[in-house]
Amino acid sequence: MSRGADLTKPRHVLHYLYFADEIDARAAAEVVDQSEWEATVRPPNETIEEWSLRAEGYRVIGATTVEAFRAWFAQIALDHRGEYDGWEASAKP
Repeated sequence: MSRGADLTKPRHVLHYLYFADEIDARAAAEVVDQSEWEATVRPPNETIEEWSLRAEGYRVIGATTVEAFRAWFAQIALDHRGEYDGWEASAKP
């Protein structure tokens, strides 16, 4: 492609989820880890009051895949009394 990002190649993608307690965050992380995503759980700190779960992996992104990923992570958050806070992807593969 001469202009814009080449969306046919996998790129680093991050999804963010937040939970009130460690038990829910770790239970959600177990679900994420069973897929092809890597989950990292962190305790609250000075800037983030909840337990955070960051899921990361390399994926091809597009309208269909982004919506599917968002729905999947939002459901995991809902199932574990948490909140899905969105995603980001690297600009280059």
